[in-house]
Amino acid sequence: MLISQGYPEATVHKFFSPLSSKNVDVVDKVEEQRRFYAYINRNGTLHNNGMVATGAFIGHLERELARCPLYRGHEGERSYIFLALEDGGEKLSLGFRKLGMAHLKGLEKLAVYEIVDGVELNPSALKRVYSATLASAIEKDAGGGGWL
Repeated sequence: MLISQGYPEATVHKFFSPLSSKNVDVVDKVEEQRRFYAYINRNGTLHNNGMVATGAFIGHLERELARCPLYRGHEGERSYIFLALEDGGEKLSLGFRKLGMAHLKGLEKLAVYEIVDGVELNPSALKRVYSATLASAIEKDAGGGGWL
């Protein structure tokens, strides 16, 4: 980008050479191998090639769908809380995991959550979560939770 803006190529490479010599990589190559992904890098920047939500959206969803059962499951190393839904007889499953606090342009740091489609997960691998709201289950899961 800097070179296309007219800066000399040698100057740009010289400026960034300390970073490249230390192999400073803020891209999570494991996360980016997924078809859809969202994560926060170590600089607090949100990398989103999927779906994310804010805490306010999670709260709204929780109020609207309070009667839907919750499940805990895994996709690889990532743990999610799944919300089981039915739409005209079709079963749907949405998974949520807290990513953390992200720096978003023009906004204060904001809690963000990844949303995934749970349709491909094996239902027998999901564990039912009782007596928890969606938000509290996500928070418990993000904190290592002590699930039984």
